[in-house]
Amino acid sequence: MKYNCRFIFTIPLLFSACQPSGSNIPTQPVPPLSQTEPGVVIQFPSSTPFPTTIPSQTPVPSTTATLPLSLSSLRVVFSDGKNVGLWQNGVAALITTIEGYTDVMLSYDGELVAFKRDGLLWVAHSDGTGEWLLVSADNLKTIEPELNDDRLVVHQFDWIPGTHNLLFNTTITGYGMSNRDDLFMVDAGTLEWKIVRDAGEGGRFLLSPNGKHVILVTPHEISLMNIDGTNYRSVLKYSQIDTGSEYYEYVDPVWFADSQSLIVDIPPRDYKDNPATALKVIWRLFVDGSHPVQISQVPAKYRYVFSSDFSELAYHELKNNVIQTHIANIDGSEDQIYEPGIDMYIEGWSPDSEYFILNSRYSGQYFLGRVEDEPVPLTEKGSQDFLWVDEMYFLYKYKNIHNEACELRLGAIRKPSVLLATFALDPASSYCFRPYDFVQ
Repeated sequence: MKYNCRFIFTIPLLFSACQPSGSNIPTQPVPPLSQTEPGVVIQFPSSTPFPTTIPSQTPVPSTTATLPLSLSSLRVVFSDGKNVGLWQNGVAALITTIEGYTDVMLSYDGELVAFKRDGLLWVAHSDGTGEWLLVSADNLKTIEPELNDDRLVVHQFDWIPGTHNLLFNTTITGYGMSNRDDLFMVDAGTLEWKIVRDAGEGGRFLLSPNGKHVILVTPHEISLMNIDGTNYRSVLKYSQIDTGSEYYEYVDPVWFADSQSLIVDIPPRDYKDNPATALKVIWRLFVDGSHPVQISQVPAKYRYVFSSDFSELAYHELKNNVIQTHIANIDGSEDQIYEPGIDMYIEGWSPDSEYFILNSRYSGQYFLGRVEDEPVPLTEKGSQDFLWVDEMYFLYKYKNIHNEACELRLGAIRKPSVLLATFALDPASSYCFRPYDFVQ
């Protein structure tokens, strides 16, 4: 199963709100992480280039920790901005070398990897046996042939479950970015592609957990359609939000696990003019055509993180230069500050909604929190990009200050983490904010 509910924004958190139900997380506080175990490592050099491909039978050998049977099908694809690698069954291997920052996404069967290079869309076999250009500059020129000094590039892209087809949309580079709010589908095998929604009729998109529906967001409307482009319908219209700049604001709906409805919070058009009193409306939207339901109204000045079952919300605020984490019911009632003075950001919830994930403001360490308990460390200091795999395991990146490298690790509650791959730090920022994806 692929947990494919990524936020459309990647700065720097990529938290998946659509998570499997149920959890093995204990009800008692868990001991802190105190050690790590070695895994199979592929070292990405910062200067010496790799060949275009590495045969799948020549991964770097190493000793690995024993993983449970439940993770036997886990595949993790990752990039350091110049190379793309894949970890599977305890070994990591190079798939391809690339130039320039890229997003990477695995097909649901784990056979293909899609990635962006210079605004174009590429695909490679996950065993490293070849890569090919899927959406070229010539393809994009057929969409927008006259752009003066600006250029049309691929913006979002994602695999359609059970297929080797990708959905993608485009944006125009130049001063800022201008989304065309379109939508296209391309077959990675035949290279055939088609227009699903033309400019202004598509938008930023998010696939449902069951892969049958697509939600589309523009600055003033949320729409829904079937995965094949049929049964397009508007589900909620609202006033375009004033951002005070040339950029448009796109709201972020989140799917319920059953794929039958969504939840979204929308601020009023002029909320920045009245930050102290403006209220966001939390809506529930339905696939079956039922009218949207207003769940509650909450202060518009906060960014809310909903629990996996959507019964609670969390947010943080800065007071006296200390981050305070608030936990409340979905209607905003019973608002309480969790552990005053801990100075941590709220980043997400556990799959069973009983716990929430916190990140230390200064150390970058992830913690597991619950209203009744003190926070418990999950990772080392200097960790980034936390993402649940299942009820017990999670992925994250760790900045190793001893060798000035980034490490991709598989963590577990109450267990040591496993090192999956090591690659060079971004020389421009000295951070590990590099994309990765997984299927399970």
